[in-house]
Amino acid sequence: MKSKTFYMSEDINLILNGNSLFGNYYTKNGLVLPDKTRISSLRSRMRENLKNTYGNVEVIPEQDILNAMQSLAQTCSLPLISLDEIYLKDNPYVNELLNISRIKIGDKTFMSTRSSEGIYLPFEKEISRVCTNLQNRYGRDYPHRSFAY
Repeated sequence: MKSKTFYMSEDINLILNGNSLFGNYYTKNGLVLPDKTRISSLRSRMRENLKNTYGNVEVIPEQDILNAMQSLAQTCSLPLISLDEIYLKDNPYVNELLNISRIKIGDKTFMSTRSSEGIYLPFEKEISRVCTNLQNRYGRDYPHRSFAY
């Protein structure tokens, strides 16, 4: 029987740092991030559990993810809209941040704007904001027909 490969990103430090939504939440609520030794231990246990389930685990280092995202941003000929501020925050090649996420409240799941304050807006308002900003920058006809959604 052929085993499946599970790909695991090694970017927890980047996700939980002070510049991300999660990191801001940790800081704002006085929580302390686990040290690198603890994270490494948890990661090793997780890798073993995944290996037992899938047979093969490939770990993608944080720097490889960052380098790939930066390279893509620099070479893309279309305006970029990032769905995740973590990898492309403050990147001069990213034109807009589409700040949406899946939100689960009770038994309901829906799309909404991200919020560290607990104030969620319908994602259509965020899409409208991004479109308006791009139209102001590139002209009222934007997005062009050749632009892929």
